[in-house]
Amino acid sequence: MRELKRFSRGLLLAGLLFLFASHLQTNGVLRASEGGEARSFLVSLDHLDLIKQAWLRGDPSVKSDVDRVISRANKALTLGPYSVVNTPEVAPSGDPHDLLSYGYYSWPNPNTADGTPWIRRDGHGNPDSHLDWDQFYGLARAVEPLSVAYYLTGDERYGGKMASLFRTWFLDEETRMNPRDLYSSVIPGRSPGSFATPGFGNALGGRRMIDAMGIVEASPSWTETDEAGLKQWTRDFTVWAETDRFGEVQRNEPSNHGTNYDFMFTAFGLYNGDIASAEKNYLNYVNDRMLGQIAEDGSNPLEMLRANNRLYHRYNLNRAMELAAVGRGLGGVDLFDYETEDGRSLRLALDYFLPYMLGDKEWDQWPGEEFPLELSTYYMVLRSAAVYFADPTLLEQANRLPFRSMGFINVTHPESAVYASIWTGDANVDGEFTSEDLVMVLQAGKYGEAVNAGWADGDWNQDRRFDSTDLINAFAEGGYEQGPFKLKSPRVVPEPSTLSVLGLALLCIFSFRKAVFV
Repeated sequence: MRELKRFSRGLLLAGLLFLFASHLQTNGVLRASEGGEARSFLVSLDHLDLIKQAWLRGDPSVKSDVDRVISRANKALTLGPYSVVNTPEVAPSGDPHDLLSYGYYSWPNPNTADGTPWIRRDGHGNPDSHLDWDQFYGLARAVEPLSVAYYLTGDERYGGKMASLFRTWFLDEETRMNPRDLYSSVIPGRSPGSFATPGFGNALGGRRMIDAMGIVEASPSWTETDEAGLKQWTRDFTVWAETDRFGEVQRNEPSNHGTNYDFMFTAFGLYNGDIASAEKNYLNYVNDRMLGQIAEDGSNPLEMLRANNRLYHRYNLNRAMELAAVGRGLGGVDLFDYETEDGRSLRLALDYFLPYMLGDKEWDQWPGEEFPLELSTYYMVLRSAAVYFADPTLLEQANRLPFRSMGFINVTHPESAVYASIWTGDANVDGEFTSEDLVMVLQAGKYGEAVNAGWADGDWNQDRRFDSTDLINAFAEGGYEQGPFKLKSPRVVPEPSTLSVLGLALLCIFSFRKAVFV
C-alpha cells in the first residue's frame, strides 16, 4: 500500500507539472565570414549543434570528447599533403594519377621465385597492399577531425587546411587523382585491377569524408571555383562508373561491394546536386539489393561465404546504415523504418547481430579459425544505431561494452540526439508515448525500487532508477497521446482542461494496475 501511494503521488505531481511545461528546440548553421554555408550528408548538423551548444555552456559531459576532436584536428594541421602521385608505384596505364593498389587479401606466392602468381588468403589482409589507398585514407583521417573541429569552433586554420588537402587530392593538375578506379586490387600474375567500392565507402562513410566535403564550403579558404571543381570531379567519377565495365561489375555485386556502390553514388549525387542519381542508387538498395542481402532471420547469407564473416556481417550492416542515413527520405523512403513484406529490415539485421557484438552468443559460423573481435567498432556501431533508430536501449547496449568513448562517435552521433528524437516516456520505442508505455513500465515492477532500471523499465532521465522524477519529465514534455514524434516539429502541450481529466484518469489507471501487479 505504501508503494501504491508513493507511485500515485509521483504520477499526480507529474500531471501538475505537465500543465506548465513546454519544449523548445534550436538549430544552428555555421556560416564563416566571407565563406559559404556548411552542409552535411551523413552526420546531422543539428546533432553537432547539440554538442556545440553544450560545449559552449561548459557542460563537463562533452568536454573530453570535444577536446579529443580539437587535439586530433591540431595534429592534422601538420599532416599531408596527400596525393595519388606520392607513391613510387605507377598503375599499368602508366599514368601516375590513376589510383593503384594490390588486392587486400592477396599475398606473394611463397612457392615461386618471383612470388607470382599471387595467392589469396581470405580474411587475412596484406598490410603492404594499400599503396595509394594509404594516401587516400590519410586524407580521410585528416579531414574528419578538421571538419568537426571547424564546425564546432569556426577556427579558420581547420577550414584552410581542409581546403588545401582537398585541392591537392582532387583538383590541382600536378597532384589530382583521375576520377576513375581501374587499378585497385591488382593481383600480380592474375588480375590487372578492378574498381574497389569498399575503399571509397570506407573513406566517404566510415571516415565521414563526404561530410567534410560539405562542411568545408563554409570556409572562405574554399572558393567557388574549388567547389565547382570538386562537384565536377564527383560527376565525372559517376559517369565513369555508369559506363565502364568495372562499374557495372560493382553495381551488380549483391554483397557489401554493391552496398558500397549504392552508398558512394547516393552520396556523390547529393553532394553535386544530381538528386535523380542519388535517388536511383538509394532506391536500388531499397528495392533490390536489400532483399537479397538480409535473410528472414536477419543474417547476411552472402557474407557467410567469406572467412571472417563476423566482420563482414558488421561491415555490411554498418555501410547499409550509413546509406540509410545519407539517403534518408529519398523517393519517400526512410530505410530505418522500412521493411519488406516478409519483415526483412535493417533493424532485423542489427537485432540478429546484436547478441554476437555483446558476447551473449558465440559466433560459430566459421569453425576452425579464430578472428579477432572488434569491440571498439561494435561500440561505435551501436552508438550510431541508437541515433539512427532513435532508440535509447541501444545506448544501454553500447555501454555494456568496455568503452565510454571511441573516435569521434560521441560528438558526431551524440547521446543527446537520441533523447531529442523520441518522446520521453516512449518505453517501447515505437515513436509514441501512450498508455501502452505506462502499462509496460508498470509491469516491469521497478518503480520506486533501488534496482537498476533501463529505458524500457521507466528510467527516462538516465539515473538508473524509475521514480516520480521520470514521470514528471515525461508528462511535462507534452508527448502523451500526441502521436508520432517528429524531431523538427514543436511539441504540443494539450489544453489545461484536457490535462485535468487526463491526469485523474491516468492516476486511477496506474493506481489500479500497481495494486494488481505488485
